[in-house]
Parts: sequence; structure tokens; C-alpha cells
Amino acid sequence: MHSKLALATLTFLISSCSSIIEKPVNNAEVFDNNYRRQCERLQSLYPFNKESKKDISITEFNRYFAPQIGILTTQLSSHEKFAKTYNSHLSAVKAIQNYFYSNGSTSAKRQVSIKTKQSPEGYQYISLKFNGNVGPQITGPRLLYNVELPLDGASISLVAKSNSNDENERFYSGPWAFLRFLDESEVIESSQNSMTVATPLSTGDTNHSIEYTVNHLSQWESIRNAFFCPE
Repeated sequence: MHSKLALATLTFLISSCSSIIEKPVNNAEVFDNNYRRQCERLQSLYPFNKESKKDISITEFNRYFAPQIGILTTQLSSHEKFAKTYNSHLSAVKAIQNYFYSNGSTSAKRQVSIKTKQSPEGYQYISLKFNGNVGPQITGPRLLYNVELPLDGASISLVAKSNSNDENERFYSGPWAFLRFLDESEVIESSQNSMTVATPLSTGDTNHSIEYTVNHLSQWESIRNAFFCPE
């Protein structure tokens, strides 16, 4: 009786082990799915998704894109399952790395500048404030202001007061505040190193567009649009 029970138990264990051996866990597939979910999450956030109210944090941006230590370099490059789309995906990521990382840096940083180009009539003053500091004056002296992207705790406000004393202020915050400000502007012309943008501004019954020249940012839109996740 005992020997029959022992034999049945042993047979069951051998059968179970064989089933496990025959159907191993596909770790590569699990990795692919995890990587894709991470990438798609990043793609759903700002600045890649203009409609999103949630930003990619600088920490998360660096964790994914930083050369040498980012997910691409340390994990994705060692897997071959993305062979069909890997090269295009790699090119898109490399473009982001070249844009935000320089001289071996592992922290995203890009210096851009903005300067007022045209002063609309009908206003007592119009100014931009960066992180609480007054930036380029639209009425009065034309000032060139340097902006760092991305920047934790960044804020931008466009403040205007018309001759009829109507006031308007538009406020943007977060590490990508400057890009949010520009995304509400219209690009009038663009070259390799600079672009002219027009930002709509309304105070009371007065509607105007304020023009700026922005340097060292003109390629960002094409880089953003080119980023995609592997299939």
C-alpha cells in the first residue's frame, strides 16, 4: 500500500517537473513587454504628448535617455527581439540624447535663449517672467534671456497690461514650462538654429500676437515627432 502511494507520488512529481521544463518562462518576452510599457508611458506624458497635463520628471527622463546608463544602453541593446524596429527606435533615442546631453553628461540640459522681436501697440507693458525673475521686456528695452531645459521648479508667466488697464497673465510651471509656453505659440519661420514664434495675448477687447526669436530650439519639434516605441 505504502509503496504504491510512494510510486504514484513520484510519478506525479516527475510529470509536473517535465511540464515545467517543457514550458520555460520566456524572460525575453517579459522584458520586451515591460520595456514597451515603460516607453509607451513616457510617450503618453509631456513633452512627447502635447495634450498631457502630466510631465515626465527629469529623473525619469534621465533614467530612460541618459547615455551610458539609461535603459537603452544598459538593457535594450542586449536584446534582439526588436530587430525589426530597433534601428529606427535607436535613431530616435540617439537624436534625443544628442539634443539634451553633451560632453558625456548623464543629466539632461539644453541652453536656449529668447528675445522679443515685435512690440504690439495698445499696452502699457508686457513682460515675461522666468522663475519669478523678469525676462525680456516687450515694451521698453529688448532683452535677451537664457533659459535652461529641463529645469526642476521652473515657471514662466507672460504678464500684460493694456492702455485701458486690462490685465492678463498666463502661467506655466514644471520642468518643461518653457516648452509648454512655446507649444501655445505659432511658429512663423524656422531655420537650423533659430525660429520666430508668435504668442497670442488677449486683454479685455484687445487681441494681439507677440513675436519672439528663440535660439537653439528649432529642431526640437521634429525630434519629438520622430520618437516612437518599438512594436
